[in-house]
Amino acid sequence: MNVNYLVILIIPLISLGQINWIVFDSENSLLPYNQINDLHIDLDNNLLIGSEYGAAKLNTNLEWEVYYNEGESSGLSGNIIKYINTDLSNNIWFCGPDGISILDNNGTYSYLNSSNSNLPSNFTKSLFFENSERAWVGTTSGLVLVDNETWTVFDFLGMINITSNHITKIIKHPSNETIFFGTLNGGLITFNNDFTFYNNDNSQLLDNTIKDLYFDENENLIMTTTFAGLGVWSSSNFWTWFNSQTNPSLPFFINSLDELIIDNENNIWITTMENGLVKYSNNTWTFYNSQNSNLPEDKINCIEFDKINNRIWVGTETAGIAYTDLNYINCNQEDYKKNDIKYSYNNSNITINSSNHITIKLLNSSGVTVKELKLNKGLNYININNLSSGLYFLYNPEQSNQLTQIFKM
Repeated sequence: MNVNYLVILIIPLISLGQINWIVFDSENSLLPYNQINDLHIDLDNNLLIGSEYGAAKLNTNLEWEVYYNEGESSGLSGNIIKYINTDLSNNIWFCGPDGISILDNNGTYSYLNSSNSNLPSNFTKSLFFENSERAWVGTTSGLVLVDNETWTVFDFLGMINITSNHITKIIKHPSNETIFFGTLNGGLITFNNDFTFYNNDNSQLLDNTIKDLYFDENENLIMTTTFAGLGVWSSSNFWTWFNSQTNPSLPFFINSLDELIIDNENNIWITTMENGLVKYSNNTWTFYNSQNSNLPEDKINCIEFDKINNRIWVGTETAGIAYTDLNYINCNQEDYKKNDIKYSYNNSNITINSSNHITIKLLNSSGVTVKELKLNKGLNYININNLSSGLYFLYNPEQSNQLTQIFKM
């Protein structure tokens, strides 16, 4: 005898299909190339864009300035820009496999590479400027501290038994002098006069590859990893992990994360490796992809937050850049309160208690409508005997497209 079970998860998954993404690509703008590797907001609130062929600046008036390799002293040292940042004087640092090109505010270029400096590798992946005289440079082959023009190179493979010199991210603690470094397969490193190394053997760090680091308003360290999902190292020294093993209700792709930002409402926004964008807020996960919104692509390479205009910017693998206005999202999320709907299961029915007459939809795991459900005010009983086993969603367009995830077995 076959027995069907339906589990309604406590954590809702919300998909905001009506949220509008504004897209810029090489056909509708001066964007030099559609593969976007990095984004950065400079001190004047301009968006800096590093692509696989050239770089660009998009100012607040939506005016473009484009940068290419145009020869020594007149352009970039190479057209592949994998990382882009600005120092405390708002000079632009373009980083790629050919070294660093620095464009100062007077329009003059200078260059750093392994031939003219002590850089252990031409490929810089992260920068942190402590002050005008002191900067950290993270490369694929080691870490550099530049202090009053004195270069100190740290070779971690020679200092301790770890397996990587590849530095992925550098940030500073918001209230003390500790510097934090993420690595590729080398764990987490901190520095406060001395280095301390954390990995999955000597700490509760679950993944030794850290893609991004960010401190929230409570000084908790948020990190993304390639296999263990989202990690939180709290200011009280407590570790929490969010992935499909610690929470089976989450999709498997939540384990493979890339960059993150935290917006003005303290929501965490995360790029996945190949499955769009994720928002985490108060135990609620929101998933954005090209199926439930007009996000141009599911492979998001980078993300940046415009605090002044309250916008999320993303850079894609093949479709350029896009932004969405969080003021619009936050306004729409107030619509959740318009209609109170409660779900439960009894035998082979979904029982829905609705405060109003409304039409909702039952979607399969691909987002295709299986049934339209016209609900009356009060109790409604939906027979699901004819449904195949699998993952489904209850979709309510009047509540900002809220999806409640259910499994039938």
